[in-house]
Amino acid sequence: MLNNMKIGTRLGAGFGFLFFVLLVIGGTGYWGMQAMSGATLKMLRTDAAIAEHSARLRANILGLRRFEKDSFINIASAEKVADYFKKWNGERESVEMRLADLEKAATSQQDKDVIRNMRGHFTAYTAGFQEVYGQIQAGKIKTTQDANKAIEKYKESVHGMEN
Repeated sequence: MLNNMKIGTRLGAGFGFLFFVLLVIGGTGYWGMQAMSGATLKMLRTDAAIAEHSARLRANILGLRRFEKDSFINIASAEKVADYFKKWNGERESVEMRLADLEKAATSQQDKDVIRNMRGHFTAYTAGFQEVYGQIQAGKIKTTQDANKAIEKYKESVHGMEN
């Protein structure tokens, strides 16, 4: 059949076929780029947001621990202890906001479970530190060592929260 066609017709059919192949390859490439773009945007909206909020949460938790230790070190000065408790409360509010941000960003059940676990550890730590602070205010705890002993029973929650 090709032998009976004119050369112009053969060339036209060949170029037509190549144009069709080019369109198929171009369409496939476009579809692949759209799929990659969608996956990248999803990753940026979820995984990157979770990583950012987690890093900020870690910094806030370290701030809590810092103000906790500073209040214990300065236990002899009621004014400094009260000042560090105010700073601790400010950092506590930041931790709560970060946890809320993480809950909004989490999409997988595994992430949601980890955040729920962190919130439980945070609640236990918060109650423990406030209890120790109350004992310091009441004069029951008078030394740094006593304060560290009192917070000792909440260390598991502290480390669970940090991890």
